[in-house]
Amino acid sequence: MMTRVLTVASVFMAASCGSAQLAAHSAGESSPLGRACQPSAAGDLLKGGFTPDTTIGAEGPTGAAAVKYLGGPAPRYPQNLRIERVEGRVRSNLVVDTLGAVIPGTVFITFETRREFGDAVCVAHLHTRFTPLIVDGRRRTVRLLEIPTTFTLIY
Repeated sequence: MMTRVLTVASVFMAASCGSAQLAAHSAGESSPLGRACQPSAAGDLLKGGFTPDTTIGAEGPTGAAAVKYLGGPAPRYPQNLRIERVEGRVRSNLVVDTLGAVIPGTVFITFETRREFGDAVCVAHLHTRFTPLIVDGRRRTVRLLEIPTTFTLIY
């Protein structure tokens, strides 16, 4: 599991933790995938039948075949929640393509303590890069489940 500390705000762990997909915490969300970050036609990519080659939970794969976090922007702490001194957590799912980029339309929020935190994670995920998953010498698309992000104020 890889960890990076965000400037003044939160900790983002860019590895999967847990394997069960949870319903989105936001009221009114009923999709088993959670709340789509992009509710456009592209946001229906997974619902429409796109299936990644592999799904990774907390247990694997590991070693040379594992997907590794390479970099990307930290989720921005929502200014109104910073002023109010509100901390929060988000869990999300996404699909990484064969080049290590997050596929737009595959990012879903499965849990959020506040919608603003989920929105910040959505924006950051779309610019995050990973190493591609390689299985038997071939690059694979991979769904990462339950990626945790914690927004914590530093006093």
